[in-house]
Amino acid sequence: MRTHVCKRAENQTRITHFIPTADVSDEQKRSIREAALVLLSEIGISYLSFESPAMINFVRVISSVGAKLGSPLDAQRILPSETTLRRDMVKLAQSRQQDLKVMISKQRRPLQICFDCWHNTWHSKEYIALTLNVHTDKPTPVVLDLREIPDGTSESLKMAIDE
Repeated sequence: MRTHVCKRAENQTRITHFIPTADVSDEQKRSIREAALVLLSEIGISYLSFESPAMINFVRVISSVGAKLGSPLDAQRILPSETTLRRDMVKLAQSRQQDLKVMISKQRRPLQICFDCWHNTWHSKEYIALTLNVHTDKPTPVVLDLREIPDGTSESLKMAIDE
């Protein structure tokens, strides 16, 4: 896997999603999306921008599990709308009894994902590794491992926090 160097490397958290590229069910796709949203809420992100082109790319990767790397993607078909994403985030936060505000704002955020310094590359023939950098005061490497999804349920997802 390539090593990605962010301009703010001294103040970052690396999040890597191992996304299976084989065909998966809609239930598994929903679970993967849920897992990504859970991860975002777990690390305390309360402000998200849906305006960044790189954010759209991230959503595209999450939404197009099973697509071959390099294949043309129909953005209108696979990208959930901004309203849908916001609704899903709020619903997920409420279901987990978390006080998570999801705001779309152009204001500067105290904690934000740097979607402009991500890359994806092959981790193996079966998985795409998607790496994001999260800028925090005290970075904690967080890895969401999606390599074991036997039944497509969120309980089957393996989340590890590297201390």
